Amino acid sequence: MPARASARQPAVMREGADMARFLDDAKSDVDAIDDFPDQTEPAIVTELGRTETMVAVAMTDPEDPVALKAYAEDLKDRLLALEEIAEVTG
Repeated sequence: MPARASARQPAVMREGADMARFLDDAKSDVDAIDDFPDQTEPAIVTELGRTETMVAVAMTDPEDPVALKAYAEDLKDRLLALEEIAEVTG
């Protein structure tokens, strides 16, 4: 059985932005992706902590780490296009 591939894209909220909207926008953007590889598990968007203005998106694909990396990079671009997001790393 091949190793499970995973990707994580932390996104940092702009100072002064609304955390609830930030998290909702990030979740909506991730949920809008309809072209993940077939074996990819649903992405998880979580707030990392109330003291940090950050969320993390985790994705896994047991079959194709190269395709998963491409999707993670596409997600990074989509998140950076949101006004509330200051930075995306990963």
